[in-house]
Amino acid sequence: MGLPSKIEEMHIYGHPKEGERLFAAVKEKDGEYDFIVVDEDGKIYLEVEGYGTAEFMGGMDEELLKPLKEVVES
Repeated sequence: MGLPSKIEEMHIYGHPKEGERLFAAVKEKDGEYDFIVVDEDGKIYLEVEGYGTAEFMGGMDEELLKPLKEVVES
């Protein structure tokens, strides 16, 4: 788990209509992520390349992380 630390490139191609369903496609490479956000027709709204995170310096209380882990694992 980490916090955002860098983005190599980001392109915004427009704004979706209110209530429009959006989807993300993510690809991991060398510990960084590229992703796009599209609508149901495949129109790209956001493209991000080289998204990276910085690890937390210390451990987190497992009880505080429990709700987050339940969402991620479901």
